[in-house]
Amino acid sequence: MLVNLHVKNLALIEEENIDFDEGLNILSGETGAGKSIILGSINAALGSKTSPDFIRSGCEYGLSEITFAIPEDKIERIKELGVISCDDGELVISRKIMANRSQIKVNGQSFTSAQTRVLAHELIDIHGQHDNQLLMDESNHLSVIDDYDNSINPLLDSYKECYKEYTICKKAYESLSGDDESRIKEMAFLQYEINELESAALKPGEDEQIEADYRRMSNFQKIAGNLSEVSMLLSEGDNNLSDMAGAALKNMIAASEYDESLKDDCDILADIENLISDVAHNLSSYMDDFTFDQSEFNILEERLDMINSLKMKYGKSIEDILSVLDDKKQKLSEYENYDEV
Repeated sequence: MLVNLHVKNLALIEEENIDFDEGLNILSGETGAGKSIILGSINAALGSKTSPDFIRSGCEYGLSEITFAIPEDKIERIKELGVISCDDGELVISRKIMANRSQIKVNGQSFTSAQTRVLAHELIDIHGQHDNQLLMDESNHLSVIDDYDNSINPLLDSYKECYKEYTICKKAYESLSGDDESRIKEMAFLQYEINELESAALKPGEDEQIEADYRRMSNFQKIAGNLSEVSMLLSEGDNNLSDMAGAALKNMIAASEYDESLKDDCDILADIENLISDVAHNLSSYMDDFTFDQSEFNILEERLDMINSLKMKYGKSIEDILSVLDDKKQKLSEYENYDEV
């Protein structure tokens, strides 16, 4: 529904706002009163061809701005035509006409005249002596018939789904129906890619584990140096934590014999001593097993390079790559069974 028309610096109009109500609105007046200017302003905003002569004399620009209230059942259709923001049901089309060019905005978004004219078909139907924007356009004939009787909607929806499936199948068929030479080349390339991916024998999550192992082995010396220092502080060096915790616990136990309120602190110190002992033991076991094998590192590095190379070609993760492999197998199967498609 047309809600408002704002005109500025067009023909004889300096500036004017016209509000429209539901139902019948009549613009009346004698010849020369400006009725044609109002209709011309509406047409200008809706993308019709406009001359700079339409700008009011002495002004740098002219402006025509129209506001529509969009029914909820038409909002999706309006969005399909390129209007990003229309959820509140209000649509404002503004056209600024200048000497050398004009600018159209739809809810603040730039539109071409052609886009606006297509959009206008969904908003307003202007009747003139030989002018009907809706019925004169053959592309609208089916929608007019479909809107005449809502009972046809289920059948129309079913037809749309069938047609969508048909276009998908048609596209798939056309992609397979090239000349034999092209098809053979495509099959050969698909087989090459499939062989490349299958020979890699990728496993989901493998890359994460390899990256962790590679990071650990490539920093072997740093890890060994840090852990050696930790081991000295915990249990091996002079005045290590284990000895100090044991001495502290021994003295706390002696003191608690004279004051039972210190018993809880004895338990805490005992836990600390046990924790230090556990960490020292775990660290010792880790360092016994922590070795560097150059050949193993080289194999790991080659595997990681191969996986990263495949990621660059086929996908960001191993899961993506395996999905691509399935797609290529399906495509090759379609080529091989082309006569049955």
